[in-house]
Amino acid sequence: MKILIFYSSVGDGHISAAHAVERRILQKDPTSTVVLKNIRDFMNPSWRALDERLYWFIAANLPRSFDALFASFSRKGARAPSISSLPCDCPVERVVEFLEAEAPDTIISTYYGAAQLLGGLRERGLLRREAIGWVHTDYFESYFPRISNRIDRTFVAHRDIARRWIEAGVPKDKVVATGMPVDVPDIDRGDLRHELTKLGLAEDVLTILIVNGRTGVGNYRVMIESLVASAPKPIQIIAVCGTNAARRAQLAAQAANLPSTVSLTPLGLVPHEDLVKLIGASDLLVTKPGGLTPSEAFAVGTPTIVLDVISGHERENSQVFARCGLAKVSRSPASLGQDVYALMRNGPALARMRDVQTDYRHNMALNRIVDFALEKRAAAENAPIDFGREYGASAMDVDVILEQIDREVPADLELLLSYATARTPQRVVVENPFGHIAIRIGPTTYSANHIAHADKDPKILQHISLADFLYGTNPPSLSQEHTSTYGMAYGREVLALRVMGVAPSRSTAMLGEIANIEDEYRRGDLVWDRRFLNCADLVARILAAGGWRVCALDHRMRLPSMPLDVFEAAADKFASDPELSTRLIAYRQMPGTKADYRYSRFPLSLSQPMRSLSSALQTAREDPLEAQVTRQVTALVEDRRLFEDILVEGSERSGAEGMANSVERAMLADLWRLLRIHVADPALGASTLGITGNGITGTGYSILQRPRIGWRAKPWPRADAAENCRAGR
Repeated sequence: MKILIFYSSVGDGHISAAHAVERRILQKDPTSTVVLKNIRDFMNPSWRALDERLYWFIAANLPRSFDALFASFSRKGARAPSISSLPCDCPVERVVEFLEAEAPDTIISTYYGAAQLLGGLRERGLLRREAIGWVHTDYFESYFPRISNRIDRTFVAHRDIARRWIEAGVPKDKVVATGMPVDVPDIDRGDLRHELTKLGLAEDVLTILIVNGRTGVGNYRVMIESLVASAPKPIQIIAVCGTNAARRAQLAAQAANLPSTVSLTPLGLVPHEDLVKLIGASDLLVTKPGGLTPSEAFAVGTPTIVLDVISGHERENSQVFARCGLAKVSRSPASLGQDVYALMRNGPALARMRDVQTDYRHNMALNRIVDFALEKRAAAENAPIDFGREYGASAMDVDVILEQIDREVPADLELLLSYATARTPQRVVVENPFGHIAIRIGPTTYSANHIAHADKDPKILQHISLADFLYGTNPPSLSQEHTSTYGMAYGREVLALRVMGVAPSRSTAMLGEIANIEDEYRRGDLVWDRRFLNCADLVARILAAGGWRVCALDHRMRLPSMPLDVFEAAADKFASDPELSTRLIAYRQMPGTKADYRYSRFPLSLSQPMRSLSSALQTAREDPLEAQVTRQVTALVEDRRLFEDILVEGSERSGAEGMANSVERAMLADLWRLLRIHVADPALGASTLGITGNGITGTGYSILQRPRIGWRAKPWPRADAAENCRAGR
């Protein structure tokens, strides 16, 4: 077996988790081959260095900006129809070439960015044989369940996280609560107290360990002052400053002026194995709420206080820790001493935290990750060559998914707007650029058949199930055109407005009108006409019978009615009715289909020329209507199985301009705050910014997307660059 493990070099947690997984795999199967690869090796070296420095500068010094960037990052991921369309720091082609050269049996990522990239490759059909697993090295959710839907297995650190993943639509067999992959010494905590003597410290004195990442973020000086003022005495403090030499020197000077009841030992960068032993030897750990260091404390049973020093994703981590009882949150460095005193003096609270940590430790199941990595798998099957064609192989799990949608978004009526479709890529679909509209009332979908002939077809409207309308491959009647009146999802995107609360009398009236339409068709009084009696006219007539008269174009202008216009006019009518509730969902076009028509474009409208022109010219543009989709039914390329994808609620969204303005406002507020600090005390300002003779301290995480060719990266995050933040590290 060959296992490839992707990690990221920013944030020691990703690396530590990768090594922990590697060691366990080799312990169980020494004959297997494990290859570790830093995903950032694929980045442009210059951008990579700048990206890392920018992250730590913003995370440590611009909290409002970091929050705004993280919110923007989460919204983008939650609303994108495809995760493969999200910004990526790495050239995808180089990653694919690397994977083809390595040819692993299993790929495991300990970094969300690599897992997202792999899920995007799977989504596009570029990865089929390899099994893909992801070890989530944090405790927050964001849009990440969407990644899990596109890979084989996700390993999360706590049962509460697994529950949230499942509630977000991830199948139960795709997410496993294993605990965080950490290497902790199999030594009694009492024996670990001997580690303190190596630092010249006493074993019988209350010991507090402060660890705030590789660069020692946060105001250590104020933390120490707070502990001196409020924490129980005597006390000995170990402050790990990492690579921040200036901070370590500052603390060394501070240590010389402390009371005799307080001992302060500042340390630099401590080897990981020794750091874990110090965590086990200490009475209390104070740390930022990253993923790995708190998990190491939980695994060895050290009571923990997490500092609210980095906002964004780490603030969400801290909320999970507090909710689950694994750690207590301290809101500011100045209140740390009081928080420590309150916890250490509260025996029942301390006992509860230890019990929760013991439960966490007992429920760790890291062997599940190893078993996945070493599992023998059958070769992946390609989709049938007739997949999605008329009389060919159809999608799988159709009834299961549609029943799930009915449970979650019940509807008495459903308007179905199908996009334009073509045999070849076209900016403007020549054959029918205006798409198609159908209506479902109860269990039956009514879809106008433009090639129906009275001598062959008894009905002009197809009376079929939603499953056949979307995913059928066998024609429901004699005169049919696949992906035109049925089997739509094999050839085009479909937006569906689901309406709940329709009075039975209205449904009866609409069904009566459908019967009238069929009678007129059989008598020859009703004849299909692209201009004057098309699918939009028929749906508008059915809706009018139900009491919703929607405006179609005046036929005296000799312009046809448009499906898009009828769909949106009906949506406005429904929205103004307080008795109705509406939700917009999308049935995405089946990827990998072999149907004749399979190039889908947003439908145009003659009455909306500017919107139509914009849609035709901008291939990547999202129409405002699409931005209101709350969930979608989709599948992976060459995979016939459907799954549901939950998107951000339309009401919670803000446009790109609004998000950019939010980031700009937050950044301006942060810069004014730093300026006030610097004016009041230049030395304190420099310390707050982490500025030394060598520039901004720290190496940082990745937050900005790789610049496009021709764009020169600047050492300050412009609003448009910052908007493309990838803050969830």
